[in-house]
Amino acid sequence: GTPFIERIVPGITFQIYNQGHFLLDVNPVVLYRITPRLSAGAGWVERVAFDKPNPNMERVYGPRTVFQLSWTKGFTFRFQPELLNTFVPPQLIPTPGVTEGQREWVWSVLVGMKKEFTVYKKIKGNTEVMYNLYNPESKSPYADRLVVRFGFEFPMKRKRR
Repeated sequence: GTPFIERIVPGITFQIYNQGHFLLDVNPVVLYRITPRLSAGAGWVERVAFDKPNPNMERVYGPRTVFQLSWTKGFTFRFQPELLNTFVPPQLIPTPGVTEGQREWVWSVLVGMKKEFTVYKKIKGNTEVMYNLYNPESKSPYADRLVVRFGFEFPMKRKRR
C-alpha cells in the first residue's frame, strides 16, 4: 500500500583514496523498496582524479547494481555487483610482450554492511564497510579488498493534499 514515489530512494555515495594522489569515487544510485526490508537498485561509479598528471589513467566508470536487506537499528546487509571500465597495468595483462597497460571492463562483487543515521530532517546519512569478494586476476580498480564509503539518501514523500 505504499505509494510508488515513497518506494523510490535516490542517493549518492563517496569513497576517498589517497595513494600518492587524491582520488574520489562518486556513486549516484536509485533504490526501489520492494518490501519495507528489501530494496534493489542501480547506480553509476565515476572516479575523479584531482592531482594526477594523467587523470585518464585513473578514470574508472561503470554501472553498479545494489541489493540490500534491512536488519535492525539502521544496519543493512548489502550486495553490489558492478562492471567497471578501468586502466589495467601491463604486469596484470597475461599477453606476453605487452609493455603498456590497457583499459578493460572488470567485474567486482562487493558485500558488506551499511549503517544509516539521520543527518537533517529527511536526509539520511550512511557509512558502508564492503569486502570485494570477486577480484578476477587482481584487476579490480580498488586498492584493497576492504573499502569504506560514506553517503546520503533522500527518501521521498508523497505530497499531501
